[in-house]
Amino acid sequence: MLEGNAACVPWPNWERNVKRSESQWERHVKNAEFRWERLVKTAESRWERRLKNVESQWERHVKNVESRWERHLKNAESQWERRVKNAESQWERHVKSAESLWERHVKNAESKWERLVKRAESHWEGHLKSRGCWAVCIE
Repeated sequence: MLEGNAACVPWPNWERNVKRSESQWERHVKNAEFRWERLVKTAESRWERRLKNVESQWERHVKNVESRWERHLKNAESQWERRVKNAESQWERHVKSAESLWERHVKNAESKWERLVKRAESHWEGHLKSRGCWAVCIE
């Protein structure tokens, strides 16, 4: 058996070994803290980038929806204008057609009336000639 201090010292240089292990532990803790801080910063920057990406995606989506809506409104307005123009031109064609139909109707009625008058005159002249009243009626 060992006596005195020799019994308490299991190996020589134990103090140096303890200090070395303490400094190793401190370095280990510092490295772990540094790695943790770097991990947190990386996670934060990733999160910020993702958030910015989502925000920009949302802004693009909103712009796309707005431009689609504007195009839809413009298309609807131009379609409405085309329909109004078509209706106006259709109405003009209808009016012109009705006017020409009326003019034909009037011309037909006038020519029919003229034919009737001529027929009546010729009938009356024939009637008077056959009766011998032609010379008397003329004078």
